[in-house]
Amino acid sequence: MQRIGEKLKTLRLRQGLTTRQLADYLQTTNSQISRIENGLRQPSADFIVKVIGDNLRKCPKSQIG
Repeated sequence: MQRIGEKLKTLRLRQGLTTRQLADYLQTTNSQISRIENGLRQPSADFIVKVIGDNLRKCPKSQIG
């Protein structure tokens, strides 16, 4: 099972975003994204909900189940 940071990085790269672009979108800092991706910091529940919510809205129903 992938860590949360690895999942975040995978999602970010699939969208073709830099850490700075993702940070701007999520209203956080570039270093915060980097720390989460590298397992140096655990994201808050609010952060996780924002990332998951945004991705589910973009995900075709066939991929959700």
